[in-house]
Amino acid sequence: MAKNANGKFVLKALLLTENNGKILVQFVRRGKKGNLYRPLGGHVEFGERSESTIKREIKEEVNSSIKGLELLGVIENIYRSETRLHHEIDFIYKGNLSNENLFENEIFDRDEDGRKEKAYWIAKSMFKEEKIKIVPRGILKYL
Repeated sequence: MAKNANGKFVLKALLLTENNGKILVQFVRRGKKGNLYRPLGGHVEFGERSESTIKREIKEEVNSSIKGLELLGVIENIYRSETRLHHEIDFIYKGNLSNENLFENEIFDRDEDGRKEKAYWIAKSMFKEEKIKIVPRGILKYL
């Protein structure tokens, strides 16, 4: 079995949350075929359950709890960026944000490890029609 540069698997928990036909995402990186976005969430820490991870990450990033949290599925995501192979296991959750202030603006600040980054409400149709790319690959079936 081929290993990535670090020879490690990465576990992530991601949240699909909607508001008026839009889902909440963050910019990940510029890809060869355009910008890439992914739902908010983050790394599962050793000894932490993915459900606890998504609750912690959303609280840290946008100061909200989650109502109606439900595990939709798991995606095994293997991809190459430049010369490095990545191997992720992504736990995909759906739920509703309890902080209704987050629905007021299409773009707003979120906290990413002490840095201010942007969060975007983007129409689901933009991803389904592949006008904008969303990762991990395979997440479209959950939209």
